[in-house]
Amino acid sequence: MTAENSRITIAATCFADAVSAIELGKTVAQAGSTFDATLITEAVSSTGVAFSVRPVIGQTVASLSDAIERDARLFRSAFMEAVSGLGSTGQFGRIEADVDTFFDAHLNQSGLLIIGFEPLHSLEGEVILIGESSAALEELSEIGRTIAGRRRLQLIYAHLQKTAAVPEKSGGMGFQGVNEAEALSLLGRTSAKAVVVTSQVARDLGLRKILYAARCPVLIRLQSITQKNALNAPLEPEL
Repeated sequence: MTAENSRITIAATCFADAVSAIELGKTVAQAGSTFDATLITEAVSSTGVAFSVRPVIGQTVASLSDAIERDARLFRSAFMEAVSGLGSTGQFGRIEADVDTFFDAHLNQSGLLIIGFEPLHSLEGEVILIGESSAALEELSEIGRTIAGRRRLQLIYAHLQKTAAVPEKSGGMGFQGVNEAEALSLLGRTSAKAVVVTSQVARDLGLRKILYAARCPVLIRLQSITQKNALNAPLEPEL
């Protein structure tokens, strides 16, 4: 992993999803990696409904608030234990946003952003890499091989194009040409254990759509996108 990937940001909307993001962060970490983690929470309505990656319906405002506090404590503890075990330190915080807005806030940054979704239970499945070009896929390949090698998972490469495309090959890797609808369909019909994408792909497909389709953690390589008006909300430090 290159120096520009050495910053690792871990995020999730609940502690159950944070576990998989922390595990992936440990897998792709290298000497000198720096870490931060964020619990993403969304506004709780007066009816006790929180709309997030995992909608919660039918709870009271008080019970949802208690659950958020509990998840924050558990997430922070697990994250700090993980980075300490790697000989590093990290910052933990919370932010009120949705996952797409949180992603937009990181468009002008570099490094890796990992959004957790469900624990990594099964040892069988795939790591799916989606890039907007052959060159982008080759840049993602080291991360994909690291994840797949640790868990003995199959690698699938998909080249995102605006229209349906014939398969192509580059650098010894078979790339499957897909348009946006085909990319989401691919995520839905495979047993993905992790999805690795570029910032451009995450924007084109929509991060929330990727999470819903794949139902597994998503790792985004942050680089080469300039969005001057992107939200850049600071973390709210946990005491």
